[in-house]
Amino acid sequence: MEGREPSTRPSRTTPASPRVTPALVKRPRFQTLARFWEGQDVLARWTDGLLYLGIIKKVDSAQETCLVRFEDNSQFSVLWKDIFPPAVPGKEQLCCVCNSQACTPDNKLVHCGKCKHAYHQECHVPSVPCDTDSSGSSWMCRQCVFAVATKRGGALKKGPFARSMLQMKLSLPYQLKSLEWDPLHLTNKQQCYCYCGGPGEWNMKMLQCCRCLQWFHEACTQCLSKPLLYGDRFYVFECSVCTRGPENAWRLPLGWVDVSHLVLYHLSICCKKKYFDFEREILSFVNENWESLLLGELTDTPRTDRYSHLLHALTAEKDRFISGKEIKKKKCLFGLQSRVPPPAPQTTLTELRLQEADVRGSTPCVSSLLGRMGVLRSPPHKTRTQSIEKRMRKERQKLQKALTQDVVQNPFSFNQEYLGYRGSTYNFRRTGARCLQSPPIRMFASFHPSANTSGTVAASLQSSEVSPAVSEVPPLLPEVVEPSIPVPEPSSPQAPSSSSSSEGCEWSESPEQGMKLLARRVTAEGAIEYLVEREEEAIF
Repeated sequence: MEGREPSTRPSRTTPASPRVTPALVKRPRFQTLARFWEGQDVLARWTDGLLYLGIIKKVDSAQETCLVRFEDNSQFSVLWKDIFPPAVPGKEQLCCVCNSQACTPDNKLVHCGKCKHAYHQECHVPSVPCDTDSSGSSWMCRQCVFAVATKRGGALKKGPFARSMLQMKLSLPYQLKSLEWDPLHLTNKQQCYCYCGGPGEWNMKMLQCCRCLQWFHEACTQCLSKPLLYGDRFYVFECSVCTRGPENAWRLPLGWVDVSHLVLYHLSICCKKKYFDFEREILSFVNENWESLLLGELTDTPRTDRYSHLLHALTAEKDRFISGKEIKKKKCLFGLQSRVPPPAPQTTLTELRLQEADVRGSTPCVSSLLGRMGVLRSPPHKTRTQSIEKRMRKERQKLQKALTQDVVQNPFSFNQEYLGYRGSTYNFRRTGARCLQSPPIRMFASFHPSANTSGTVAASLQSSEVSPAVSEVPPLLPEVVEPSIPVPEPSSPQAPSSSSSSEGCEWSESPEQGMKLLARRVTAEGAIEYLVEREEEAIF
């Protein structure tokens, strides 16, 4: 059994929480404490749709919950409807749903070949065919099929268990119309979601059906080609109940602002912190999982251009992102203004089908997400992006004209970090031992380790594939050749024992010359001055 992901939220129900109404699912008519007792080994369904092994520590009949201790020694209150005990010896002839052994020729008891539980043919969802062997040597109940077929990242798509799961998913084990939803249709009072009827959280790897509006776990869906990120709602999804067959899913286009927001939200849920280093964590995560993000038109973006696009999105959208410069005095750190998922685009299923029909000239068919990505039109913000690029081209032309006219000898700009219409960007530089390199971040990991960024100024990966230069921002003006300024070349730069008070200073040490380069500045006349410290000499 797969290990349970670290909890990213408090207990579903706690002793101090208000009573939660049980889900409207088929269950024993006379529910008693005899079904659950302390010390009993059970399987409990978590909010990700998966089952985990645990031991009952306490039974609360008033709220119909059990305090379950899992294998990682964590304890949570779980509703009775989400707890599945093993078959009790001596009760093999009792239906585990209605708690009765009465049978009729059309409604016999059928035993599951895996868990040994007994079901009436009409009590099981869906109903068991009449030709099924009552001994249960080959038949598996709904719970066992889901226990085998559900996986983190998406359920099985091929094989007998995948086919059995698809048949089970054509009907729900509860009455969808009886659920009591909040005004935004994100949560219901019964804590009943998906095909499995288990608990869930809409912002934790779940998809909402565009027709019935129910939420479905990533682990229970069979249409995903890549795992979901936390808060990823850039899909139009149809469940098997609404389609009466396989699920349909369309990947919606994303812009750079959406990518930045989605990655930051995913990292904040995994790492439980607010600020992340741009190069070492944000850019590293994007490059590591580039193919799995399914970015549509952005997929062809070269690795060297992703740096500038992401940085511009983080610095331009002040209403979504916050820079560490405002709080921690670090320009290289970014976080979310409020930890909420990116807003889902308002795209209807009818619009998607019309777009597919216009492009393909036929009605859409069930296909993978990769096949659907190129069909959808660009989002409205694509026009704004094109407008920015057009203005950047004008800025490049003006700058190139100014450099080639030679109006002033040795032209000099006081804004040494001007990079076109996108404005000034911080020159991220590695500071040696002060910037500990964290391991590559993968979206498949349940927890993404990252070094403490409280004491870092900036960091970049040692691999040249992440950034074209270790200490330089990728140029936004490739057509313009800037005049080179001679700078002493320090060898083997190392981190100093204390940090500099000047922002943007480069610390370096040259063993051959026995000196340290502490700072550099450019005067109004265009002269370059260096603050240097030699061994056994004063600073000059």
